[in-house]
Amino acid sequence: MIQKAAVIAAAGVVVAVSVAWSSVSLRRSRLEQAVPIPPAGFPFPADHDDTGWTGPTGDDRPLLERTGPPYPALRFMTVSDVHHLSSSLVEGGEAFARFLETNDGKVLERSEELLDALVQAVLSERPEFLVVTGDLTSNGGLASHRDVAAHLAEIEANGIRVFVAPGNHDISNPWAVRFVGDYTERVASVDAEAFVHLYREYGYDEAQVRDGSTLAYEVEVYPGLRIIVLDTNIYDTNEARGIPNAAGVVGRRQMEWLERRLDTAAREGAAVLLFGHHSVISHTNSGRGMTHVIEDWPELTRTMWDGGAPLVFTGHIHAQDVAALRGNGGEWIYDVATGALSIYPHAYRLGTVTTDGRFKIEGGRLTQDHFLPQDSCHCVDIGGGPVETASDADIQDDSPPFLEWSARVYVESFADRFAARLLDNELTSRLTRAEARAVAGYAAVVSMPHFAGEETNEEDWANPEARDLWVSVAPDQHAAYVQRMTRDRPPFDNDIEVNLTTGQWRTLRR
Repeated sequence: MIQKAAVIAAAGVVVAVSVAWSSVSLRRSRLEQAVPIPPAGFPFPADHDDTGWTGPTGDDRPLLERTGPPYPALRFMTVSDVHHLSSSLVEGGEAFARFLETNDGKVLERSEELLDALVQAVLSERPEFLVVTGDLTSNGGLASHRDVAAHLAEIEANGIRVFVAPGNHDISNPWAVRFVGDYTERVASVDAEAFVHLYREYGYDEAQVRDGSTLAYEVEVYPGLRIIVLDTNIYDTNEARGIPNAAGVVGRRQMEWLERRLDTAAREGAAVLLFGHHSVISHTNSGRGMTHVIEDWPELTRTMWDGGAPLVFTGHIHAQDVAALRGNGGEWIYDVATGALSIYPHAYRLGTVTTDGRFKIEGGRLTQDHFLPQDSCHCVDIGGGPVETASDADIQDDSPPFLEWSARVYVESFADRFAARLLDNELTSRLTRAEARAVAGYAAVVSMPHFAGEETNEEDWANPEARDLWVSVAPDQHAAYVQRMTRDRPPFDNDIEVNLTTGQWRTLRR
């Protein structure tokens, strides 16, 4: 029989860590009991031991070979969904606290620290160029865009080129507000023209060609390689809707422009990499995943294949995931999604083309080394005092305050929303609020490797009491959730290489 007291005690949902803590205050003060997650990386997936080449969807059916110019050797980096919120737009109070209640784990209170860490990560990785695939800001405020542009300038000042793609939060966003006490006030946002002006040094001024109907553009990074940044957003109806449109589309005119650009690149002997915000292929095993995919994905994938550009790098879904598509005729497409930088574990991507025509797709995460030392908390006061971090004396060097805090932000935010759904569901509505909170905390912890692209067949490191409680009231619901979180369609999501001629992939992990 389940020990109910132990289950209820776990309702606080704090992530266990391997270091000594003093008192740590988070967004809300109800966190009490720890449930474990791996503090220094996720469990190594049990099935990541195959060293052989396989087809994009995990089988050995015949594939067509890619035609077109070869890719030159290169190394680049992608980040996505930075969701920066300028501290100048937050004066604390209940309005901001309510906004955080609807948040999905973004580290908005310490957004500027995250931008600083991004700069350090890029400088430490030293890619040839960086592409930010949209949602640079949380609410599209002009002040937030200016902060991001200033940090990108620091990267470029160190000899690393930067290119940006717009996301659905970035342009004509009616959520552009300042949080003042218990109310919000509208502030300046940016329209498409202002976006181009703000980021003119990060793609638009360097573009050899721009699409006249959207913010898409093409840059020849160097001879033999061009990047095309797509604009997959629908922002012209945002003000009328009162909400940023999360849907994505390429549209007829941009599609025709892309076809012409790919045809020109092929004739001139240049390979092309594509970047954009929205998914081109579904990254989930359920139909819900199609809500994040551009509406005209069949036309786009056909255009990509026919144009010899079968790789696209995206964001939007807040998950580190690689999805692949095999056409009925043996065609193949890879959609490489980069997780949200604004959400734990703050992931990024590294892409490397080798001289033998293989494309390495590696996953990276922010580490303590990327966070600059600080003598005081730079957090936002939301009414109950600023968020506090442990002092240097209270925490080991290998477990930085920011990352432990952001892990807790993720778990708590996820658990808040999941517990509400449990109590509203017929199968689990008989749970007490404390029990629902415990189950939700377990679900949050199980989800973390999934969104980091490190699905594992094991869940032993999560809260077993909460798991058993969920199984006792809704076993099929629990089983379906665990299946969704711990199983992933091929290919693997981090550290793989793709043969750019045959379309086959294999893991880099041995």
